[in-house]
Amino acid sequence: MRDSAGKRFARNYFYRRIIPSWLSTEQIRTNHVIGLLGKSPSELYLMDEAGFTRGHVNSLESDQSITEWQKTQGWGVKIHHGFLYDELPKIIKPEKTFCLFNLDVMGSYLSQTHSVMGEVLCSCLKNSGTVVATYSSVGRDTEMIWEGIRALAIFVLISPEDILPVFYSLSRRYERAGYTEPFHLALRDIFWLYSIMENGFVISATAEQSSPYGFQHWNAAVTKLWDFISIKCQAPLRLEDLLGFVEEFRSANLKLVQNLANHWVQQLLDISSLQRLVYKNETSLSQLCHFARFTVRQTPISAKWWLEKSCALMLSAPFSYITEEGAEHKIDETVTIIPKDRNIILWDDAGLYLRFRHKEVTQNKEMQMAIKTTRYIHENELTQEGIGKIKLLAKQHRDYTVKEILALLPKSLSENEKIRKSAAAHIAVARRKNN
Repeated sequence: MRDSAGKRFARNYFYRRIIPSWLSTEQIRTNHVIGLLGKSPSELYLMDEAGFTRGHVNSLESDQSITEWQKTQGWGVKIHHGFLYDELPKIIKPEKTFCLFNLDVMGSYLSQTHSVMGEVLCSCLKNSGTVVATYSSVGRDTEMIWEGIRALAIFVLISPEDILPVFYSLSRRYERAGYTEPFHLALRDIFWLYSIMENGFVISATAEQSSPYGFQHWNAAVTKLWDFISIKCQAPLRLEDLLGFVEEFRSANLKLVQNLANHWVQQLLDISSLQRLVYKNETSLSQLCHFARFTVRQTPISAKWWLEKSCALMLSAPFSYITEEGAEHKIDETVTIIPKDRNIILWDDAGLYLRFRHKEVTQNKEMQMAIKTTRYIHENELTQEGIGKIKLLAKQHRDYTVKEILALLPKSLSENEKIRKSAAAHIAVARRKNN
């Protein structure tokens, strides 16, 4: 399929403007990369130009014929076949450090990428400064708009003074770019932000930086909010209606809202840099691009604080509309005073309540093991936490062999010969000291 002018612009913009600004030369040279190279070497040539090592590049392709074609090209990259949600968790090995995920898929962010963002952000937790590019086709993605409405309600409950200027500003930018349903595009952006936040909460809980029950409380509370709104079955649903329902819920659940915003969940990952593009792809659908850089916090922060910081970034982040001819138009529109007009129709029928099923983010054992591995191993060496854990187990289980001790830890530790030898030495030291 022929690339559109907008797609070519976005690809060049990403590798020639963003990558040199956001990643160090050392990260580019030594870290691993995941991309969807497709049936063209164009992206690979841009990776070469940026300085990436071909042996560290992983290409994922769902089309078997394209996968077989790639294998005949002698590109020198690792080629994987399968769908993103099946294969990406297998590619992200705990012992490897990734600095770039360029997830240029067709389809909506909700259907294609949301389900793997937990694994992606888990990898970001290991390597502060990782860059993640996600894409979403506009059209035939009703459920993503519905997710955006739900996310907007939750954000309004936590911090209306932060999210409403973002909603209006994004809508105004899309309107200036010529879109006839600018509020729906803004809702897609808001769901993207919510997806990052919710997946980040899961990772923080799994990394034991917040209560293991905190995310369960969060889920129960936001489900209660959406159930409250759904029972109203307001159609059409205007922004004014949504704000009124959220305020009514807040008044009846003050303690719950306080816990939701400040106590139950914590966030370890910041979006430290952000740029957005929108262009027409090769099927003439618009494609939303979110280019984000994630950094790891030394201390976790609450949902309200994270939302405040992220909303400020959403307002200030550069936004460009790329025409079908490939011309860039930068659109800056920051709404500092919230308009009084709240008669905007967010959705016009009851399908929002009757057919919508939120795609939940869940904690899983694989992610838990991956996060523990990132805490125990860094750059193929045991961390101080890893050494401490091994010494503790050595003292607790004095009759266990090295192999049996490592069996109590994430599997990847026992699969790494260098780590096995290091662990054996630390076990011996711990047992000598315990005599």
